[in-house]
Amino acid sequence: MHVLARLQGFGVIVLPKAPYRIARVADAPETELRITQGDESEVVDVTEVREGLTDLADISRGDAAERWRIETEAMSCAWPLGFDLASDPDGLSPFLLLGPNDALVWLAGPLAAEKTRPIEQLAAEGQAIREVAHSDDRERLDVDYQADGERWWQRRYVFPWTESESVVISGQSRPSTEELTALAVDLIERSLEPIPTP
Repeated sequence: MHVLARLQGFGVIVLPKAPYRIARVADAPETELRITQGDESEVVDVTEVREGLTDLADISRGDAAERWRIETEAMSCAWPLGFDLASDPDGLSPFLLLGPNDALVWLAGPLAAEKTRPIEQLAAEGQAIREVAHSDDRERLDVDYQADGERWWQRRYVFPWTESESVVISGQSRPSTEELTALAVDLIERSLEPIPTP
């Protein structure tokens, strides 16, 4: 089954088949990806395939820029280093970004703006607000909480989408990977943009 999220860059579009996970390969060119679907896994240099099929993804010609962007039907963002791109088994987010030690980044929305503002209402029961930040029309919330006896941190951005809708960008991790996860969430917030409707 094809999914709406895809990777674009380095002259190609990589459209995986769900359920999938795509990882960069350590100490290899950015174009060498490990694509996993269920029990099957394959390392592919996507620029060598250019156009055609691997067993786990369709590859076609795309943007020649030497960087990866994650695209859905509605939006596009940078692909943060240290995180694998994966389908969401629950279908709640267009994609998941899976990091080390169970770190996770995901998107929600567009949502009705009244569900996301004030941003403090996004703190769930049992989460202690660490910090709230505002810049122009964007807001950021950091919270701390306990899960299964361990400390966790979560960061959320409310990203204005339309006059009445917002997208929520979220990331969470244990303290050991908080810095890496914060960099990933911040990169998505800075790079997120709508894809123009044809």
